[in-house]
This record gives sequence, C-alpha cells and structure tokens, in this order.
Amino acid sequence: MAEIVAKVASVQGHATATNAKCEIRVLQKGDVVHQDEVITTALGAKIELEVSDGREIFLSENQKAT
Repeated sequence: MAEIVAKVASVQGHATATNAKCEIRVLQKGDVVHQDEVITTALGAKIELEVSDGREIFLSENQKAT
C-alpha cells in the first residue's frame, strides 16, 4: 500500500478517496489518505486534511486534490 500522507481532520457531506486501481472509498473523520489517492468532494461537501508535514488542506465542494 502507498505511503500515508494525510489524515481526515473533519468532513461534512460526501468526500471520497480513489486509488490507482480506481477503488473508491467514502472518507470519514480519522481516516488516513495514501499517496496514490485522489480526494474528491461532492456538491455541498467540505473536508479538512492534516498533512504529515503539519500543514492543513481544506477542500470545498466539487474539488479534487492529489
């Protein structure tokens, strides 16, 4: 499995992680995010990620991050 790069600090609405094999999982608070995953937020959703280097990343609705 790919390296862990972040942890879900908070999530509102529907946010998913898609890996290199196109496997999709719904993210919940406390889940980890791996290096090979793409994070996607749905309409009305937002997510806060705590990155392994201490930074925070915020995504609002209809966004993707790699």
